[in-house]
Amino acid sequence: MNLVTGNSKIGLIVFLLIIVGLISVWMNWEVVKASMDWSKHSQSSPLPFYLASLPIYFYIDLSYLLIIIVLGVLTYLSLKGSK
Repeated sequence: MNLVTGNSKIGLIVFLLIIVGLISVWMNWEVVKASMDWSKHSQSSPLPFYLASLPIYFYIDLSYLLIIIVLGVLTYLSLKGSK
C-alpha cells in the first residue's frame, strides 16, 4: 500500500516549499540587516552563512531567487488545483 499518493504528495510539496520560503526570507533578513552598514559590504557574510566565504551580494541574490521560485511553484500548484 502506497501511503504517499495524490493529495498527500502535493501537501508534502507545499509544506517543504513553505519551509524553504521561510528559510529564504530569514536568510534575506539576516543578510540585509548586516549590509545596512556600508562598511560591512567587503566583509564576508553574517552568521550562520560562514559555510563558504562568498560575497554578501551572493546571499542576497540567492534569497531573492529562492523566494521567487517558491512563490512561482506555489502559484502554479494553486492554479493547477483550481481547474
